[in-house]
Amino acid sequence: MALVVGTNAYVDADTADTYFGDRLNASKWSGATADEKDQALVTATLRLDQLTFKGVRTDSSQPLAWPRWGVKDEDGYLLDSDTVPDRSKRATMELALSLLNAGTTDSLADTGLEGFDSVKVGPITVDVRHRKQSLPDHVRREVAPLLRTNGGFEMVRG
Repeated sequence: MALVVGTNAYVDADTADTYFGDRLNASKWSGATADEKDQALVTATLRLDQLTFKGVRTDSSQPLAWPRWGVKDEDGYLLDSDTVPDRSKRATMELALSLLNAGTTDSLADTGLEGFDSVKVGPITVDVRHRKQSLPDHVRREVAPLLRTNGGFEMVRG
């Protein structure tokens, strides 16, 4: 399936090209093929859509989590319910770059060791470092103001 903004991605490759044109350490993006860029953006969007965002979808039939109604930014201003916030767009592009930087490693996949505190093989014991989240820290910081933080309960008033 091809990248379609609003259906399976929040931004297109042209938007990301412009964004990464002004950013340091984005050589993996500029060196990627058009298909790789589209795949990275679609994968990043789908992963971000697994998060629990504030507010509600503006249309129950929309395929992606954004746009949303009833979401305030970190300053308390109500976000436009007809658009995708810039934070979500930047997070998508940054996560797409992280995915490209990971190469053939699925950086978002579980390790398989989540249920263990340590693993011992013969005389070697390895303490397992659990990931608190699978998103890179800079991507998590970008979307943090848009996420529900109170156990999933939220009151939205009109």
